[in-house]
Amino acid sequence: MLPEKKVKLLRYVEKGAVVLLLLLVCLTVYGVLVGFGPNTATLVTGVSITTLVLLVLLLLFQSVVDGATKDAVALAKYVENDRFNSLYESSPIAYVTVDSDGNVLMSNPAAIRLLRGTIDKIKTLNFFDIVCEHAEHDTDLLQGKVTSGVIFADEELRLQTYDGSEVWVLMSVYHDTEQRRHVLSLQDITQQKKIDTAKTEFVALATHQLRTPVAAIRWNYELLSKKIPDSARPDLEKYLVKVGRNVSRMNALIDDFLSVSKLEMGTYATSEETIDMSIFCSDVLDTFAEKIAEKQINVSRNDQPPGFSFVTDPGLLRIIVGNLVSNSVKYLQMGGSLSL
Repeated sequence: MLPEKKVKLLRYVEKGAVVLLLLLVCLTVYGVLVGFGPNTATLVTGVSITTLVLLVLLLLFQSVVDGATKDAVALAKYVENDRFNSLYESSPIAYVTVDSDGNVLMSNPAAIRLLRGTIDKIKTLNFFDIVCEHAEHDTDLLQGKVTSGVIFADEELRLQTYDGSEVWVLMSVYHDTEQRRHVLSLQDITQQKKIDTAKTEFVALATHQLRTPVAAIRWNYELLSKKIPDSARPDLEKYLVKVGRNVSRMNALIDDFLSVSKLEMGTYATSEETIDMSIFCSDVLDTFAEKIAEKQINVSRNDQPPGFSFVTDPGLLRIIVGNLVSNSVKYLQMGGSLSL
């Protein structure tokens, strides 16, 4: 019989014994108070002895039930742990179990393969010793979060493996408060990081290469501006202005691409300057002046007080405000209103 069913059956028998015992006690009390005739004393004595025996048997029975209950609980825990260990060992995701100091207690085969070590080497390891310092995460802060029981998921880390190489992982943390240990899930994202880096480097390279044809267009535009005779200039002036504006816009777009690429690679350096807010807003709106006029958008500005200036990176701020204005101009209906 399964332990759970055995415990249930014993509990039912225990409840029946308690009910019988209560009936005997009530019968004894009734006999004492009311009496059953000439043999009352003998009957009360017999019922009392029977009650006492039942009470002793009930206590013994309860100890048996408690023992069966403990066995059932132990078996349930064993089954649960066995299921956990089976998943732990066979999972393709790397798992490392550490104590509150970060010392590795156990690891699954996937973790051994990820760290390129052996089970004996990994058991002597302190996990936080292989976490590489990186600008995006603080190792001491990370260790404090793990050991204090903070649950978190998908933390990007760079780890040093036993063969000297490095791997990128997404780490999630689960805590076993009863045994004071922490299970670390490590998902290998090294390949994804390489692909992202390659994409970023490609964008940076392509953006640099775009400068050459744009520079050629600008040179030809400037040369053409000088060669056009004054008599023909009034008819061609508006076209020259459009060409010059679009060349400047293309240069700004290339600079934006380079800024994004540098931000993703972590090589971007900010350049702080003092800018005048009113002049800055005028420059941003001038970039989209042609589209604003085409859609007859009403522009209102609130860049008071006049002459207000502050220190910032004008390039980054131009990307932010420029994107907001660009989206507004793009999605506004004809004759809409834009408030800057």
